Amino acid sequence: MLSLKNILNNFFLFFLIVSSAFGQDFNLKIQTQIFTNLENSFFLNNYNYGIEREEFDTDIFINFKSKKFELQFNPLINQDIIKESFFRYNFNDSSFIRIGKYYSDFSPYFNHELSSGHMLISNNSSPMKKVGFFKSKSVKKITLDFGISHGIFNKNDLYQKAPFLHEKFIYMGIPLRDNYLGIGFIHEAMWGGESKSRGAFPSGFDNFLKVLIAADEPLRDGQPHANAIGNHLGIWEFVYQKLSNKNTLKFYYQHFFEDTSGLRFANKYDGLWGFELNDKITKNTFLLEYLETTNQNINPPYVDDAYYNHGDYSYGWSLDRFTLGNPHINSLEVNPVKVIHFGSKLYFGQNISAKLLFSKKINIDSETNFLFKINKSYKKSFSNSLVLYNTSGGYGLGFIFVLTLK
Repeated sequence: MLSLKNILNNFFLFFLIVSSAFGQDFNLKIQTQIFTNLENSFFLNNYNYGIEREEFDTDIFINFKSKKFELQFNPLINQDIIKESFFRYNFNDSSFIRIGKYYSDFSPYFNHELSSGHMLISNNSSPMKKVGFFKSKSVKKITLDFGISHGIFNKNDLYQKAPFLHEKFIYMGIPLRDNYLGIGFIHEAMWGGESKSRGAFPSGFDNFLKVLIAADEPLRDGQPHANAIGNHLGIWEFVYQKLSNKNTLKFYYQHFFEDTSGLRFANKYDGLWGFELNDKITKNTFLLEYLETTNQNINPPYVDDAYYNHGDYSYGWSLDRFTLGNPHINSLEVNPVKVIHFGSKLYFGQNISAKLLFSKKINIDSETNFLFKINKSYKKSFSNSLVLYNTSGGYGLGFIFVLTLK
């Protein structure tokens, strides 16, 4: 892990190089957060970029975009952590390569700020170290977006050698007058590496080619059938948007699969269902989601499709113990859930806005989780926010101060 001194040195070196080269196009944001009570607060201990939130945090966000490239650097000063930071080079208007720590280039319709969390890659965990290629192509009025990336997890007390990540996706957008249809397919695979309990897993280029097409490994002793090399999971995604001059109405469904049975929709309607309304005049946004995972493990052990869990990779679909996808799904054990989630962003004039998040599991007895944030901005690029949230048996208050320079 980088020391605080190294982070600051890297930051100021980056700042001097980019600001001297590009001057006024350089953006800088300094954010300080203070919280009074963090005990078992769902919305503060999750949705926080894989960081163990402390009572006092300060992070610096810097970003520069030009026609050819983008640079971003985001250190969390008091915890010696680097958040989403990357270099992106644009070959042209429709293709680019990105390298560094970043989340994803897929699901362009998705509202990460208000959602309960994407089914595959959300802001619940820290961004993964990876390199990826993205390409967009138009065929008449139909748009095709596709990409592939290769990443690496982190070594820890279980993984003596860090596993790899393989990721690919394709998304088709179809405009139909005032309507829009989107269909996507995303495939993720965790493979390679070495575990203390399981030893070394298949790696090398030959096995990567098998991971690429989810080919099976040889049948192991005691297995009812051969399994694919690594831990494979993915989603089908379906999007419908109704467009008008006043608002945009959006419906989406992320159908989750962990094996070929889910790929064929044998796990029924499991996944994330969403509705979002954006008012173009007031800029207000309302989002409602329903998450269900009760149709996993339909017929174990033959169809043992635990969604975020895996026998070889015991920490499951997670990075540093934080679930990579939707935080309502446990990466360490099977916990079928039904969740209702609501999010909204409201604007009161030019200087005041509010955000509300609300989630509750409805298939089990559980606590209702909420977060309310009201923000006031000022002319001199300064804003402050008051945050109210529930904790274990109580409530907490937070204060956020942001200085933005452009």
